[in-house]
Amino acid sequence: MSLLSRVRRIVHTWIISQVVLALVASALHAQMLSPHGIPTSPRISAEEQAGIDDDIAQHLGDVPKDPGSKANLSASLNPAAVHAAARKVADWELKRAEPYLNQSWTWTVLDTGFMAASRELHDPRYSNAMLAMAEVTGAMRGDMILACEAQRRI
Repeated sequence: MSLLSRVRRIVHTWIISQVVLALVASALHAQMLSPHGIPTSPRISAEEQAGIDDDIAQHLGDVPKDPGSKANLSASLNPAAVHAAARKVADWELKRAEPYLNQSWTWTVLDTGFMAASRELHDPRYSNAMLAMAEVTGAMRGDMILACEAQRRI
């Protein structure tokens, strides 16, 4: 048996063992529901879960009971496939987040992602949502207006 065959055999055995361990671990640590009906783990203390529940109540994250169907994305890295995946994610995020957008620092990464998606996908819907949020919250700083207006012209 060649060295390459031995290495392949060892790697294959290791991968299978890791998959089996992951399946066993997930079966042993099945999700349960918090007192507020939010999926959780037995490894999370009641105090930690209360903080998580509070964050979710303030829309600082969520654990949807029905996240919808799988996205069925291509594994290809060609630009069209990447753009299709980015659009699918941005559309899903915008639909879920738009009612709760605000100036909290916890939203800034998503806001930045929407601005980048708008620019990359040549779709003003995402930057328009950021401009609408800025108008509603009174965050009409010059730099925000300029960035949103620039995205609208794409």
